[in-house]
Amino acid sequence: MTARPDAPSADPTQWRFRRLLALYPAHWQADNGDAMLGVMLDAAEAEGRTGPTVREAVSTLGHAVTQWRSRLVARRQDDGVLGSFAGLGPAAVVSGGVLSVLSLWFAEFGPALTGAPSVSGPDPLPGVATTGVIVFAAWLVALVAALAGRPGPARQGFAVAAAMPAVVAVMSAVTGLPSPRAGLLGALTVFAVVGAVMWPDASRRLRFATGAAVVIGSTVSAAQVVHASAGLPFAAPAWRFVGDTFYSFYGLAQLGGIATAGTVAALAVGLVLLWHRPGVLVTAVVIGGPWLVLTHAGIWAPGPGVWLLRPSDLLAFGALLCLPLTLGLMTTAARLHRHAVRR
Repeated sequence: MTARPDAPSADPTQWRFRRLLALYPAHWQADNGDAMLGVMLDAAEAEGRTGPTVREAVSTLGHAVTQWRSRLVARRQDDGVLGSFAGLGPAAVVSGGVLSVLSLWFAEFGPALTGAPSVSGPDPLPGVATTGVIVFAAWLVALVAALAGRPGPARQGFAVAAAMPAVVAVMSAVTGLPSPRAGLLGALTVFAVVGAVMWPDASRRLRFATGAAVVIGSTVSAAQVVHASAGLPFAAPAWRFVGDTFYSFYGLAQLGGIATAGTVAALAVGLVLLWHRPGVLVTAVVIGGPWLVLTHAGIWAPGPGVWLLRPSDLLAFGALLCLPLTLGLMTTAARLHRHAVRR
């Protein structure tokens, strides 16, 4: 590697050429600097020169600019690959926030406020339908921390929220208290894990957009619940899921249709942008997959109170979701490895 040309050495000729080679990026100097210096010194000695010619300096400058450009392009490509995952954390936080707001208000407090049918079994607390209130509250605490610009506490809060479904399941199994649907807990767990890992040090604009998305999604969905409970049909009777708590009123068909259309569209865009933006495909699977399972498990439930996919259904869903997920992750690894080798 060529030494830094901070001051003339005992050989002024060598120092002048080192000054010229300092125009190159450090990684290029480490790989090629000594060899290039030897060639330049041999040519100068043969011609009786003590420094580079103007033509040699211009040629070296042009080649150095080319090396810097290649390095910047490679870094931009890496940034594009990694930057395509930027929406994963916020999308998971929005999804989990909307589910938590809806479930906390309508599934937990709704039955006590409206007299709607609740789950069978004793209430964990007066006015609360299931032990899921612990999960939803943990989610909302983490969401508030994220929107308040506290990324560290927010990630810790999402990690706690990811562990709460297991705590709730054990609590319900031991005490006999009713618990939320397994599909809902599973989706919230996935979104919480992603939020704990991928929630960024968000700017004020991103935090505002995330909060607005949670408010809009919760408001639109809540309006559908209220209208459905008032007797306005939003889905054909055969597609309506008659289950416990507020799902007795809220047909999941419309929500399932939105989730299906949105996920399919995101998968299509992800496949088109796969090579340059593989994170789009990964985001579509990680966020859309739980929504599909969550809604379609209810739509196709064989009867009231049954909201679990059969093992054969889970295998089919898993196969469909793992294929694009694996493709996106392998493409990401290939792109990053390719750029690392080029450097």
